[in-house]
Amino acid sequence: MSRGVRAAAITAGVVLVLVVIAGGLFTWFTRRAFPVTTGTLQVEGLKAPVEVYRDEYGVAHIYASSPEDLFFAQGYVHAQERFWQMEFERRVGSGRLSEIFGSGALETDTYLRTFGFRALAEEAYAGFDPDTKLVLESYADGVNAYVSGRQPAQLGLEFALLDLQGVRWEIEPWTPVDSLVWGYMMVYDQSDKLRTELRNADLLLAAGEQGYAEIVPPYRDDRPTIVQDDGLAALGLPPIGASTALGISELAYLREVNQAMSASPALAQLTTFGFGGVGASNSFVIAGQHTETGSPILANDPHMSQQMPSLWYEVGMHCIEKTDTCPYEFRGNSLPGVPGILIGHNDRIAWGLTNANFDAQDVYIERINPQNPNQ
Repeated sequence: MSRGVRAAAITAGVVLVLVVIAGGLFTWFTRRAFPVTTGTLQVEGLKAPVEVYRDEYGVAHIYASSPEDLFFAQGYVHAQERFWQMEFERRVGSGRLSEIFGSGALETDTYLRTFGFRALAEEAYAGFDPDTKLVLESYADGVNAYVSGRQPAQLGLEFALLDLQGVRWEIEPWTPVDSLVWGYMMVYDQSDKLRTELRNADLLLAAGEQGYAEIVPPYRDDRPTIVQDDGLAALGLPPIGASTALGISELAYLREVNQAMSASPALAQLTTFGFGGVGASNSFVIAGQHTETGSPILANDPHMSQQMPSLWYEVGMHCIEKTDTCPYEFRGNSLPGVPGILIGHNDRIAWGLTNANFDAQDVYIERINPQNPNQ
């Protein structure tokens, strides 16, 4: 063998070894957070054995003897596969993104904290009945059973990537409030009335009251309303259709607010997170006389934006023996971080959700009393 051939062979061997090492490191780095989905695991906190089967599509089906174990196992399974998503979502709802992403997310945190979603979730939890609290607490215990003792990089590739950038923190225990705060973010995402009301003010300023009425016809007097004028009067409120009495200066101020919001880095960042990208929702039902089985078919299209990972996590939850104390037998789409399912079916009925752009926001103009700056 000539010297040149020998050198080329040695070089090729070294390159091959380096490629194998690099491949091994890459595999270890990207897969060390992969969950164990086969075999038997010993998990503290369960009252009885729980079985989790994953079908041909990877959907987890949980079988337990009690509601506590059933929701405990759901929390454990969610954390196995989606904990980064859960961590990210509770930080969004609590306005704590800048703790891990730095100053670039500070304005978004400030904007989100203005709504006080975390405080609302805490208030809601305090008012729940014992059975509801038990579900939330069992779920949180399951999440913590998986998270406890694991380093962040073992809980998701995203944690490992942040670790490479020098971002390190201890994972806080999951709480029932963490499960609730995402619900308020869903309400925020599905409501666009803040921007709608500001755009209406823009249009009113530009077109005038008569021009606005031609573009956006007022609600007719002969159409139904939830609360009648006499009911509003009893509450001390003006009748439906009463003028808001906004002057030119106030409308101009609202236009400035709308322009500022349109240029807001916080809202732009929330858009990149998947908020505010959709504006429709619908459901369809086919009657039993039009189906092969004779049973009705429900199709539900909630129009939620496409995300990676998905907003949804499909799961089946089954009481081994269905009783009054353990009545659950259902399958459908859950939200990672939240116990139960939102859309799906049990052994009797199917259900879905449809809503869009509901009025959960209002714009107020607060005036300072010129006689008392504290009012």
